[in-house]
Amino acid sequence: MSLASADLESADFQGTELNYAYLSYANLYRANSKDTQMIKAELIGSDLRRAILINAVMRSANLENANLRDADLTNAYLQVAKLIDTNLSGAILVDADLTRSTLWGANLKDADLTGANLTDAFVTWKQLRSARSLKGIKMSRYTEW
Repeated sequence: MSLASADLESADFQGTELNYAYLSYANLYRANSKDTQMIKAELIGSDLRRAILINAVMRSANLENANLRDADLTNAYLQVAKLIDTNLSGAILVDADLTRSTLWGANLKDADLTGANLTDAFVTWKQLRSARSLKGIKMSRYTEW
């Protein structure tokens, strides 16, 4: 399914399957994607500001250069996701699973990472220090470059 560059502001995708969907550069501002499956979805450069992604399954999704400012990713599954140069400032990532995800250059300023799983994620301490909360995070390594 290709919805590249589509204007989907405030769309309701709750509980739908968007696996392998091509949503690059789409406007998903304030979209409701709670409980949505987006496995291996392409969301490069998409606007997901203030989106609701609670319990979203986004395993291996490509979110490079996406804007997730103030998005709610509580309990989201982002294993092996590409979050390179992604704006996650102010995002809620409470109990999110970011195992083996790549966060090079991601903006984590004021993000809430309480209880997040960052096992084998590619992220720096410099990035993590800008987060609002790191309480209870799980980590096995970090990268400095």
